[in-house]
Amino acid sequence: MVETASKYRSVGLSSIVIVVLNIVASASCAWGQEGFFERQMSLHRHRQFKKSVNECTAAIQKDEKNAIAFATRSLAYELLGEHQKSETDAQTAIGLDAKNVRVVGCIAIAVGLAGKTSEALKYLKSVEKQLNDNIFGLTAKARVFLMAGKLAEGEKAVDLAIKIQPDDARINLLKGLYLREFEKNELANQYFSKAIKYDAKFIEPRVCRALTYSGIEQFKSAKKDFDVAVKLAPENSMPYSFRGLAYAIRAGRLDKKSDEDSDGKSKRQLLAMALDQARKGIQRSPKNWDALRLLMYALMVDEQFDEALKVGRKAIEYHPYQAGVYLQRAHVYTDMNKFDKALEDLKHVEKLNPTGFRSCSFQALIYFEQEKFDKAEASFNRYVKLRPKFYIAYLMRGYFWLESGKNEKAIADFTKVIELHPKNRDGFIGRAEAYEAAGQDDKADADYAMADKLKKGKK
Repeated sequence: MVETASKYRSVGLSSIVIVVLNIVASASCAWGQEGFFERQMSLHRHRQFKKSVNECTAAIQKDEKNAIAFATRSLAYELLGEHQKSETDAQTAIGLDAKNVRVVGCIAIAVGLAGKTSEALKYLKSVEKQLNDNIFGLTAKARVFLMAGKLAEGEKAVDLAIKIQPDDARINLLKGLYLREFEKNELANQYFSKAIKYDAKFIEPRVCRALTYSGIEQFKSAKKDFDVAVKLAPENSMPYSFRGLAYAIRAGRLDKKSDEDSDGKSKRQLLAMALDQARKGIQRSPKNWDALRLLMYALMVDEQFDEALKVGRKAIEYHPYQAGVYLQRAHVYTDMNKFDKALEDLKHVEKLNPTGFRSCSFQALIYFEQEKFDKAEASFNRYVKLRPKFYIAYLMRGYFWLESGKNEKAIADFTKVIELHPKNRDGFIGRAEAYEAAGQDDKADADYAMADKLKKGKK
């Protein structure tokens, strides 16, 4: 079961969303600092976090009650991996102006980036009536809800924002990220392309688009986007770390180290490239949680488990509240067959982000491997409840039912997969297997034929 469904375990791709800054200033500006605020958001968008810190510090020296400067510096510090400094600035900013949407929005995003999504949601609730009144409030809401896994509510906010301001790069990036969460990758890439069109120096949409291109084996297009991202931000960790992720994922699809992918790269070559890029990311931002997590992932794929755990310990030391770090370490423990250790980390993930869904499927797979079927069923059911529009949730539970001999339930879940994603072969293959197990050979043959037709259509 684990082997069958392991490819559906999240590698944390969606974790890129929590290093993307998508804050748009409102038209009105009670502080009279619209230019300063937009300047800081532009620096953040273009990954110039140290410059933002310096400018905010200069502003604070001139005015020690400048809540906007403290809030935006808090955000920049968090993205540099300076969690304690970020937290100090956040408390100062809130103390100065706890009702300013810009201040609270910035702090909510910074706190969410630190992994404290429940706390971030509380900050937003404190200015709830103001959130829907302007683009900034909607965008901050969508950002935090995306981090917290509250996809339905967040999608409404970003859809409203994009109706109001359809030509804003940051909003188009957010729309793409939500679409990718729903496995609508081709449509997501269209929005990433729009974001690049509206701001050619915006790093994140290029990285997102490159990852999508790499996933569908359009390696030349992926290389082009990564190359541009590196050129635009040569001293920032993001382009390197996520390029390393792309190489590691490609390597993970190959069995032997001598095997080659469609680009002629062997698993051995891809692993070397992945580790090289991941380490370059760490060199540029030693405390960045995403850079550390992605190095851990590359080491895991290369089966350097002890080294991966060392990186994990360092990441947790810097970011004790970041669920993504514990989630990645759980992957390492699982690949080492240390399932109890993995479950400990997954429970920590669930505690840090109760509304998140990423730990559910992982827990279910481990419980199934341990033959704890009641717990596996509960975890799969929770996964579906949290992600009712996500076809992979039904696909995984369908295979669980199939392995458990509950063929009718399996057929129902695979049918739901087909409804949600009719061009995906996996739903038809799964349902064919379930029909076969139920002795309905004619229906099984029809689904196998459809799966073959879809495969031919992709060639």
